[in-house]
Amino acid sequence: MQSTEHLEIGYKIGNNFEIQEVIGQGGFGIVYLVKDLVRLNNLFVAKELFAKDFSFRNRDDTKIANKPKAINLIKKIKEGIIREVNILSKIRNKNVVEAYGYLEENNTLYSIMEYIEGVDLGKCIEERLFDEEEAKDLLRQLIDGLKEIHSQNIIHRDIKPNNIMKTVDGVYKIIDFSTNKKYTDNSITAITGFTNHIFTSPELQETRAEVGKYSDIYSIGMTLLRVLSSEERLPNLTDRLTDSSKRDEKFLYHIDILDISEEFKKIIIKMTLLNKEDRYQSLEEIEDALSQPLAKPQSSVESIKTEIKFDDLTEPIKFMDEAHTVDDVKKEFIKKTPSSKTKKVHQSNMKKSDEFSIEKMIRLLVGVVGFLMVVLILVFFLK
Repeated sequence: MQSTEHLEIGYKIGNNFEIQEVIGQGGFGIVYLVKDLVRLNNLFVAKELFAKDFSFRNRDDTKIANKPKAINLIKKIKEGIIREVNILSKIRNKNVVEAYGYLEENNTLYSIMEYIEGVDLGKCIEERLFDEEEAKDLLRQLIDGLKEIHSQNIIHRDIKPNNIMKTVDGVYKIIDFSTNKKYTDNSITAITGFTNHIFTSPELQETRAEVGKYSDIYSIGMTLLRVLSSEERLPNLTDRLTDSSKRDEKFLYHIDILDISEEFKKIIIKMTLLNKEDRYQSLEEIEDALSQPLAKPQSSVESIKTEIKFDDLTEPIKFMDEAHTVDDVKKEFIKKTPSSKTKKVHQSNMKKSDEFSIEKMIRLLVGVVGFLMVVLILVFFLK
């Protein structure tokens, strides 16, 4: 009897991982929640390699069989999963799901991953959207996790809200590293995941994809737009590529209306440019952009007006009102400002006036002293 159904609840993978629940199933895998009976009943996630289009399960003994034409293809996929699990198992970063290893059974492969208590980002934004600071916190955490992944020459390829888990402590963890890989064998080509026309970068949807760090950066940028935007439908890649204006105006509009700073808008725009060469080429470049201080708002005309003083003017000059141009203001200022010659005459008169006042005070003082001496002499003789 043939069936594509999952393993039954209670089945033990590797004799000690007991299936508790079927979490989900995709085109190339079935995900189980399992309990480790050896390690104090700790919970883990087990991902079973199961190609829906090329595999079937023998219900009598749970083994998986693959169609003859796809045997080599499944072998390549298995080798790719083993290679990445081995690399991920050496990484311990709070923002990356932990991989513990793999085991082979039922003629297929099971990768054992960390079980994360929390909800995926897609469900988070069903309740409410993020503000700018929350989005920046998400971005910084994703950068922190992906920097380690990129340093191991691994590109995730499928970053989107549903592949980011938020723990009860507010930590974001990147999950699902085995999707959107392209495998080819003879005439069979398979992608081990669903290519999302909103979050997947343009180059990953080409026949011969040139994948790089910029591919994950595009997906992060689109994820940021999703958690910030109240629009129910964001422009997908087809909409953008067929934009008749060739300026991507409809897409840029969705970023322009966000209630965030202009600096953060520019960062998101550069992350999501269609041409991969125009995007940020590394996560460090995004960190540098985030660390730049916000631009100070320019002074208004009114604030400039209050700072300007006009000395020696009997009447104030109106600054840039409807009746004055910049040239008019300059002319009026020159007209009402005393010339250098006038200033010299004025200063000379002030000097003469000051000299006259001092001479007058001296004469007055001498007179007063003389008068007092006369009075003293009279008083002396009268006695």
